[in-house]
Amino acid sequence: MKSHVGHIFGGSGVAGMLSVILSLKNRKVPGIRNLKKYRPEIEGVLDKARPQMGNSTLEDRFDAGAVTSLGLGGANYCVVITRPENDSKPSSKIASTANIQTVDDVFVATANSKDELKNNIEQYLASGNAKVNSNSKLCFTVSFDSKETLKKKLESSLSFLSKSMSLKPLESQGIFLNEGFNSDNGKFAFCFPGQGTHYVSMGKHLYDTNTTFKNVIDEVDKLSREIAHFDLKQLLYYTTNDTEAQNKLSSIEGAQISAFAIELALYRVLTEMGLKADVMLGHSFGEISALAAQGVWDMETAFKVVKARIDASNLIANSGQNLKMLSVACTEDQMKIFLNLGGDDVVLSNIHAPGQYIIAGKEQAIIAINKTAETFGVEAKMLQIASAFHSKFMADAVKPFREALEKLECKQPSVPLLSTITGKYIAYKDKKELAEILSNQLVTQLNMPREINQLYHDGVRQFLEVGPKWALSKMVEATLSGKNINAIPTLHPKIGDQETFRRAKAYLISIGKIAVANSEKASFVDSSFLQYLQENEPAIIALLDEAKRRFEGKSGHGFASKALPTSLPIEQNQAKTVTAPITKTASVVVAKTVSAQVSQKDINVWIIKAKK
Repeated sequence: MKSHVGHIFGGSGVAGMLSVILSLKNRKVPGIRNLKKYRPEIEGVLDKARPQMGNSTLEDRFDAGAVTSLGLGGANYCVVITRPENDSKPSSKIASTANIQTVDDVFVATANSKDELKNNIEQYLASGNAKVNSNSKLCFTVSFDSKETLKKKLESSLSFLSKSMSLKPLESQGIFLNEGFNSDNGKFAFCFPGQGTHYVSMGKHLYDTNTTFKNVIDEVDKLSREIAHFDLKQLLYYTTNDTEAQNKLSSIEGAQISAFAIELALYRVLTEMGLKADVMLGHSFGEISALAAQGVWDMETAFKVVKARIDASNLIANSGQNLKMLSVACTEDQMKIFLNLGGDDVVLSNIHAPGQYIIAGKEQAIIAINKTAETFGVEAKMLQIASAFHSKFMADAVKPFREALEKLECKQPSVPLLSTITGKYIAYKDKKELAEILSNQLVTQLNMPREINQLYHDGVRQFLEVGPKWALSKMVEATLSGKNINAIPTLHPKIGDQETFRRAKAYLISIGKIAVANSEKASFVDSSFLQYLQENEPAIIALLDEAKRRFEGKSGHGFASKALPTSLPIEQNQAKTVTAPITKTASVVVAKTVSAQVSQKDINVWIIKAKK
């Protein structure tokens, strides 16, 4: 409290409690006043404990806070304050009635017809109970952040179903209906976007809630500071001046390192959720992320690949050529006019989709084309990239990049990766051949419609963008317009990263790519054995519940496919919450069915039993 309201001595504990209560009520965390930078002495532990700079929004997953107060007499007190159970907040576990489920923040229901689905939803809204069949033909999912949001979305869905209308328009709200749940939905592709899609705080909710995501970002950040002298996490998550941070992220170092970190972290999270790709596609720099995700290089080697590309790119950026890249949405005839206007000073570097192009070249010529585009009423935008990738202007960067890659050991990819350089699936005999492929990318024009159409020809119907924003998703939709495909983003600031990811999860559940628990399945622990534990060995139940709590706290998610042993049904009037001391100085709230006090000696004995 000293850093918030001053040193109020005897009242600091009370002030601390008030601070926690107000933080939980208003969903805001107060920052330390006037904190501008960290002392050098604590830089080594900032990944474990970072002082709060400025006020921030409290993540929805937090519904409790702790206050530690060293009393005047030397006694140390710890108080835990929680929000009321009926306070509106997102579900964070499989918490449902007997049949229809909510998995984390996604509502899931199945049916064999739309009428049956309609009846199930109506029953759920009325009584919290509806019939579910895991072998159903339809799977209906809804993303939500509160009970109120879920109720409104279910009511909207009912309105459409009652009028025999397609639910397709509701997909923009995170409502999905797959009418071929147990049929083939086509092959599944992971798509890794290129650089230039970065923004401050991208992936922040995952960094705060998902251990896997956080570990990858932390590891890349450590390598970044050691090898590239670039503080990634500070810019992404802890810089109060967003403009300054965005400018630094827009540098060649910032754009490529942040893309690599976010894409690799997202990939790890998605694969842990059970997702498996039949094929991968990487847009420009995204090919490096796609290869690294598959373990073609270990993490440190993969970062050296990124660093080598940065160094090669900077050779061009610092050459005095003043190069720029311009995104243009126009017709082929208009593009010919723009290229004629630029002459030898510009080239067509990227074809993203029909009518979507990137021009690269010298700054003055690019600026002139941009002004001309305005007079034509053509949409044009200068990219946040300080170079001219995929053009002849990068020629001097090819050799140093290739030579650096030739020194780095690599493995074969485990999933086919369609190359945007050759238009074929990447295959190589050794590190020199891979180095040749990746280095040529710097001067090779990208033709994304060629690759996207090839994937469609090969049976891909589901495209998931593994990275920030939705540039690749839009390319896929524009290229395959009118075809039965789906292109889904995972992060976007316009909708909000958390909601975008939530919607992606809802969609993936609807097509069966992420498995959910079957409410009719029994716990993986025999019920009679569990009953015995509850009656005779309550501390083991306590240990299991505490382990579950700690796991969910670190992983950022609950169990979506297995019931924990503590899930044996009990009568409502038997349920009670008790406190079981497990150390001399602290206590934890344990399983609702525990009624016996547990000593440290008991814990030690039961730990030995549990290990056996």
